[in-house]
Amino acid sequence: MDSENKALAETGSGRIEGAEEFRSLLVGAQQGDQKALARLKAQFGDHPAFWTRFGGDVARRAEDALADRMAGDALLTREAVRVQMAQMRAQLAGPISTPLEQLLIDRVVLCAFQLLHAETSYAERLEEGMSEQEVRYFERRVDGMNKRYLAAVRALATVRKLQLPTVQVNVAEKQINIAQG
Repeated sequence: MDSENKALAETGSGRIEGAEEFRSLLVGAQQGDQKALARLKAQFGDHPAFWTRFGGDVARRAEDALADRMAGDALLTREAVRVQMAQMRAQLAGPISTPLEQLLIDRVVLCAFQLLHAETSYAERLEEGMSEQEVRYFERRVDGMNKRYLAAVRALATVRKLQLPTVQVNVAEKQINIAQG
C-alpha cells in the first residue's frame, strides 16, 4: 500500500485493511454499492480531505471540465489553464479569506474563464465566417457571460466591503463615523 492510501486508511475508526480493500470499496461506492459507501463513511466520517480528493470539490470539478473544454486534447494547454485558475484564485483570496469569500472567489474564477472561453470561441468562429444569426448568438453568449462575471465580482466586492470595520471617533460633542476602504 502506498503511503498516501495508508495515511487515508489509518484515519478514522473501523480500519480498512490494505490497498486492495480500499480500492475495492472506492470502486464499489462509485458504482452504487451502499455497503461500500457505508464502510467508507464509517472509516472517514467527515474528513473533508478524503471527500474532496474523491470528487467532493465540485467547484474544482467544474473548473477542470471547463479547462478540458478550453484545451481539447492539448494536455499542456489544459494544465496551463488549470494553473492560471489556481493563480487567480490565490490572488483573489489573499492571505485571509472567509468561507463565503472562498465560494464567491470560486464563482469569480469560473465566470472569468467561461467568459474568456466564450470570447475565444467567438473570435475563432468569426475568422471562419458566420451567418448573422450565428453572430447574434455568440454576441448574446458573450454578453451573458460578461454579466455573470460582473455579478460575481460585484458580490465578492460587496461581501468584502461589508466586512470592513467602521471606526467611531468622538471629538468633543461631534460623532464621526469613518468606514475604511
